[in-house]
Amino acid sequence: MKLKAGDAAGALTAYKESLEIRRDLAKDMSNTVAQRGLAISDENVADALKKLGKLEDALPYDEADIAIFERLLQLDNNSETALDDLAIALSRVGTDLRKLGRLDETFVDYDRSLALRRRLANAHPERSDLRTCETMSRKPPGTWEA
Repeated sequence: MKLKAGDAAGALTAYKESLEIRRDLAKDMSNTVAQRGLAISDENVADALKKLGKLEDALPYDEADIAIFERLLQLDNNSETALDDLAIALSRVGTDLRKLGRLDETFVDYDRSLALRRRLANAHPERSDLRTCETMSRKPPGTWEA
């Protein structure tokens, strides 16, 4: 709530406290609910850091998020939630890397995200939100906004 209210510094403090609690709860690697909660806490910390203009500092939290979603996908290779979460996390990091000018890395994350989205779209044709994955493309770098 603090982040939405414009208090990014206060949100960062609260999110880091929440992250420590989630880390404790997620010590059991087989507890997928706790693992996903940990990933969401990592995302929250990253979002607050980005609001504070600390994009580089946010990357490790987003990368930890990806690692968690990859582990969850290994536990259930057909999990719609894990596929969706990983695709979103990869896209987030790709966007951050693009803003930092690290385009080669950006393409790797965007391509992985797109492949997961296509996999989801093929497995779940009823999901209209996934039909737009074909419109996701790698625009020429000069056309991107930072």
